[in-house]
Amino acid sequence: MNLPGSAVEFLDVFRGLYRERDKEGSSGPYVFCYHFTSKTDSESQCIEAVQDKLQCSFASPPEVHNVRKTAPNTIMNCIQFTVPQTVLYDENKTKKIKLDNS
Repeated sequence: MNLPGSAVEFLDVFRGLYRERDKEGSSGPYVFCYHFTSKTDSESQCIEAVQDKLQCSFASPPEVHNVRKTAPNTIMNCIQFTVPQTVLYDENKTKKIKLDNS
């Protein structure tokens, strides 16, 4: 993604992405998401931002590493995680596509 400052805002597209019949044997996509944080406690800020957007919590914490310092008090981080099954198979948010046969 070419907009790392707003990358977390796009994570909700994973909610309800898979249908029930697709569940068997599939694991979620592995995501690399960039996020800017303040200098203090950047790892917890990143994880909290991702969990808030996905509306879930992780069984095991995502990997977070500093990419670079972009300003005196701003750090660019990379958050790596597998999208939780509860997000992918959210029955209330399953994407539905209507096909027009005309």
